[in-house]
Amino acid sequence: MGPHQYHEGPMDTLWPVITVLGPILLISTIIWVTLRNRAALRASFDRAERGAVEVREEIRHENNQVQSSRGGNS
Repeated sequence: MGPHQYHEGPMDTLWPVITVLGPILLISTIIWVTLRNRAALRASFDRAERGAVEVREEIRHENNQVQSSRGGNS
């Protein structure tokens, strides 16, 4: 071996693995986060919709009580 001979070290054997697995891991993580956020948004939307329905029913119930206390005349 000469003075400038190249020695293969442990990082030299890892670079091909990192080059292949890195992008796969990155894309997998992005897909997982996207799907998880969509599910959370859907659940949040459903919760908000249920709350809006409850408020509408409560208002309708209060209006019916007011109208019945007036004798049913508007």
